[in-house]
Parts: sequence; structure tokens; C-alpha cells
Amino acid sequence: MHRLGILASSLFFFSLSTAAQAGFGEKTMRAPMPAHSVDRGLILPRGWFEVELGASQKTSTSSWDSSGQRVAWDHSKWLYKTENLKMTLGMGHRSNLWFEVPWHQARLDHVATAGVGGDSDWSIKDASVGDTRFGWTVVLTDDEESGTTAAFESWYKGPTAAESPGTFIGGPLNVQQFVFTTGTPDMYLGFAAKVRGGPVAATARVGYVRRFSSNVQYLIELDNTQFAGRIQPGDQLRFELNGQAQAGPIELHASVDGLLRGQVRVGTSSGGVAPNRQLYALEGSDGAQMDLAFGAVVNANRAVDLGVDMRLPVMGEDLMFFPIEDLHPTAGTTVGAHVEVRY
Repeated sequence: MHRLGILASSLFFFSLSTAAQAGFGEKTMRAPMPAHSVDRGLILPRGWFEVELGASQKTSTSSWDSSGQRVAWDHSKWLYKTENLKMTLGMGHRSNLWFEVPWHQARLDHVATAGVGGDSDWSIKDASVGDTRFGWTVVLTDDEESGTTAAFESWYKGPTAAESPGTFIGGPLNVQQFVFTTGTPDMYLGFAAKVRGGPVAATARVGYVRRFSSNVQYLIELDNTQFAGRIQPGDQLRFELNGQAQAGPIELHASVDGLLRGQVRVGTSSGGVAPNRQLYALEGSDGAQMDLAFGAVVNANRAVDLGVDMRLPVMGEDLMFFPIEDLHPTAGTTVGAHVEVRY
């Protein structure tokens, strides 16, 4: 992972230097790139290569109960950090390819209750590469007169993060590992549309995530003497509504992001071509999630953007699968920043 960090840093500084040298000059093979975010379409123009480096931090001191109410934790705090590297290639007039790899760091702190015998402060922390994703976006229509763009979006997530919870021998305080993945692959198919008019724009997205099943290390099944259980996370219906406003080189945006989640199914693998026949649904594992997000981007020039964001939870589900953020996210405020360099 140290090598991965060196590679990412080298790639970033190489992209930054090449952008500074040639990012302002137009090439014959490159399509025009609008200077402001509000004027850009849903894909990176042909001939451009973009590297995005981002970092975010979520702090949680509460969770949702089974009725959807926010419940404060008395003595615990959950910290979840993510560094992210994403690369996008404008392949043609109507398509993009992109690849994304995150790095996660998690920490759970407990503060002892005064006057309770035997209670003491403790902390568990861990880190892992996250689940990698690669995607393909195709523009279906792009009308310059009306400022309307529509696109088909797809991506695939591979389970590459740590999924072993470690050993429970010696009690829970000896466990120093977290699970950072569902351990299962996902496939997303969806559509997006953006309407631009003067200094403002609006974008809508809707899509479906098919979540496949797999045997995972963190799910233990003892009734049938199979130590590795099979899990199928609930499929998701996702939506996003985003508004943008441009004021000179500064773009402001706000969005509502939500999803409807199906029930999680667990059990053991069955023989034959249908390994999910012996899975059963967990009552209460489905539900809805909604976040409000706000942010600003500084369009330094066509080659460099700098941005900051904040995400606030509005509704969610109880933590049946804590601390797996990709199954039931904790209720916390997330702040982040990113830099985009393109050439």
C-alpha cells in the first residue's frame, strides 16, 4: 500500500506539471472544455484525461433506531476517513471510461463512564484499501441550443477491501480489525440528465444497483458446520437531484441523494447453478436512506478544479451490520475536499 501511495502521488504531480505546461493550449485531437462547471456536460470531452484526488471524513456519535429515529451514543465515537483516486478518460465524442480506488481508515473510541467499576477507555482502529470500481458513461443526446444532455451510466464494483473481522479469542477488546466491504460485487445501471441555462444548471439521476451474493469471511454459519456464510446485500434504487449556480470562477451546488434498499439475505450456498436458494431474508434489513449535500468548486482554469463538500444525513436504518458502511451507513456528518487535474 506504501507503493500505491507513491504511485498515486507521482501520478498526481506528473498530471499537474503536464497540465501547467500544456493544459491551456488547444490540441487538434481534443474537444473544447468549458471553463466553468455549470457549462460542462455529463462526460469529460474527447481527448481529455482527468485525475481526481479526494479526501473525506465522517464523524458519528449517533445512529438510527428500528423506527428511524436518531439515537445518540453515550460514550462512543466512530471516525471513518476515505482517500480516493479516480481517473477518467474522454474516449470519444460520446463516451467516458473511469476507474476509482479508495483507501479507508476507521476508528472506534469508547470513553469510560465515571464511577462504573471495571470500565475503561479503549480504542480500535484499522485501515484498508477499499472496493475498486470502474465505469462507462455514454451520452445519448446533447442539444446545445436547449442546453440539455442525457446519458446512460454504468459501473461495476469489485470486492477488494478487507473482509476479515479478525479473531474473537480473548474477548471483544482484542479485536483490532474492521470489515471494509460487503465482500460481494455490485453492478449499477442508470440514466442522468442535465439542463443548463445561463449561470444555473440542474442534474437528475436515477439508477438500479444489482447486488450479487458471495461467501464472505465475516459471516459465520454454524448450524450446517459451514464457517463461511453466503450473503446477498439488498438491491438498491438510487436517485439524485442536484442544483448548480456559477458566480465567476466559483460554482456552488446542493443535492438530495437517496436510495431504497431491499432486504439482506444470508445463509449457506446451495449446489447447482443457483447458489442463493438457501438464503433467507433478514427482517428489518431493508429501508430508505437520504442525505443532503452542499459544496463549492473553484474553477482555477480548464485544467484544475478545487472543491469542498459537506454531507448531512436525513434518514437511514439501524446498524444491523455495523461497521460495514456499504450495508448500513452510520449517521454522521461528512466533510471532504478534492482536486481535479486534467490534461
